[in-house]
Amino acid sequence: MKGSIFEKFVGGILKNRRTILIASLAMFGYGIWQTYTAPVDILPDLNRPTVTIFTEAEGLVAEEIELLVVTPIEAVMNGAPKVERVRSVSGNGLSLIFVEFNWDAEIYRARQIVAEKLNAVSLPEGAKATLGPISSLMGEIQLVGVTADSDEMDMKALRNLADFTIKQKLLTISGIARINNIGGNFTQYQIQVNPQKLASVGLNLNKLLEELDGIVENKSGNFVVTDEIEYPIRITARTTDLEKIANTKIAERDGALILLRDIATVTKSKVPAPRGDATVNGFRGVIMSITKQPGQNTLELSKQIDAELATLQKSLEGKVKIHPHLFTQTKFIQNGIKNVVGVARDAGILVTLILLLFLGNLRAVGITLFVLPFSFVMAIVILQLMGISLNVMTLGGLAVAIGSLTDDAVVTVENMIRWLKIRKEKGEKEPVSDTIVKALNEVRGSIIFSTVLVV
Repeated sequence: MKGSIFEKFVGGILKNRRTILIASLAMFGYGIWQTYTAPVDILPDLNRPTVTIFTEAEGLVAEEIELLVVTPIEAVMNGAPKVERVRSVSGNGLSLIFVEFNWDAEIYRARQIVAEKLNAVSLPEGAKATLGPISSLMGEIQLVGVTADSDEMDMKALRNLADFTIKQKLLTISGIARINNIGGNFTQYQIQVNPQKLASVGLNLNKLLEELDGIVENKSGNFVVTDEIEYPIRITARTTDLEKIANTKIAERDGALILLRDIATVTKSKVPAPRGDATVNGFRGVIMSITKQPGQNTLELSKQIDAELATLQKSLEGKVKIHPHLFTQTKFIQNGIKNVVGVARDAGILVTLILLLFLGNLRAVGITLFVLPFSFVMAIVILQLMGISLNVMTLGGLAVAIGSLTDDAVVTVENMIRWLKIRKEKGEKEPVSDTIVKALNEVRGSIIFSTVLVV
């Protein structure tokens, strides 16, 4: 076939239409699989690959934290490969350092670089730096509420349940980066010192802290070696028994032991001034913020979380009430998917009615209805190959594109049918493929320009 590259391309497709049809069906099946398995987020990842460093240094004010802790860390991080920017926020006793990498940086490689650089930093005594979990700007996928369902469950027990039962169970789900709990009351072992009694035994607070350091830690006592067996010696001092803690020796005067209970009272009670509180539907409780790792399927991960919470609710029936959907990204994502499906459904119905009323050709209806889902799933495949995630914004774009695609398909099919009717009326002998090429060539310019204008 002589003519332009476009005419040769379309002609080649028509000559090998069986092969093209089989390949199209295979690609359509692959596209459906990709559509169902592709991770969907509420919004695209708007920040570069970032590694967060948490630093703590008790007793230092913000200026000292910035000078002694943050500045040395920033100095070594600025020279790391692919680092775009290093920024920090400092406060009394702690700071956050954000190391941002290039868009093409792999997050696990970036964390390895930061960890190696961090080992080379000399920090003040008592200061420590740790890497934050892998998460993204839009990583908070769900808020879960926990409230007491009986009078036996106070706020201390509720917080302990959220921290050591519900949280630990949810962290076993693959894809969760971290869970932050807010609200409830913490339990502390408090040593309430009597200043007069402390002074009477010749001690001060600093000396007392030195004596108390490690009083409930287990330690090694070397070995006892016999002829055949070596026995390890272990000193077990760790305990939660208030009486044992109170009977701890802190000093010795004139051969008499001075115990902790002689100068202080040991109690177990809630934190005097807790930071933060939470309410769920007007009742005091605990709110659990669940953050996912980047690249995880939000819908699938939410299903696993809901299933685990349902199992926990059954085991805790009568004690606590778990509210799994205070906030969930799944609702926004499902609304976006419903909008796209609704637009595609409405477009298919309108196309069917229009083609049947004005053309009366079932083949034209079948071709047009196949184009809509085929183009949709192929667009998702291309997005996946380009590394672009599916989210509410891309789904909205696809919903808009369906309208333009429907218009292009109707115009193309209608013009092909018109040319085929003219060929039949005139009794022309040219191949059908040539007639279709002419029909496509006639409208291709208009279709391309109208589509470009919409985009």
